[in-house]
Amino acid sequence: MAAHPVQLRVERSPGIPRVQVLVRLVLALAVSSVGISSVFWLLYLEVPVFVALAVRHKGRQQYLDVVGPRLVSGLRWLAGAYAYLCFLTEALPSTRSGPVELSVQVGSNVTPGAALARLVLALPALLLVAALVLAGGFAWLFTALWTLATGRVPGLFADFFETLIRTELRLFAYHLCLVDRYPSLEETSATPALSMG
Repeated sequence: MAAHPVQLRVERSPGIPRVQVLVRLVLALAVSSVGISSVFWLLYLEVPVFVALAVRHKGRQQYLDVVGPRLVSGLRWLAGAYAYLCFLTEALPSTRSGPVELSVQVGSNVTPGAALARLVLALPALLLVAALVLAGGFAWLFTALWTLATGRVPGLFADFFETLIRTELRLFAYHLCLVDRYPSLEETSATPALSMG
């Protein structure tokens, strides 16, 4: 089977200073107080409509060639933000190359109808990601306390966070109709031939 068109590579920091753990705790409290899950659900429902309208108005190829790179850039920033918040790296989020590299081989046969259908088609992947995020909340709290005490992130939890981030970004790319391949947990070290940058 070919490599998934969405690949994530994280060059993990060997340790996280305790002050940085406290910064992440404050950020996590700030993000949770905003009610980010409500925003996520709103985006989940609105994104397919946005894609359907964009494809209908501009055409599939224009959506992939013009809008696609901007969306991939946003996903790169999001990958960096997740990696930072999940104690994988000390680098702040960026759309440029760094310790977190997201590669998206953009290619889709999207139509307006297919974009709207992803509201239903993506539900199983969404439920998987929701379960991982729920488990991730407990893992994140344990990791924060462990890292605060030792300055090191447990390898098992770092692996889990990387898998969670990769799966979430694959769901986002699928939901945005940047790729047709369904989100999966598979980890592949192969790099796609074409990377939007």
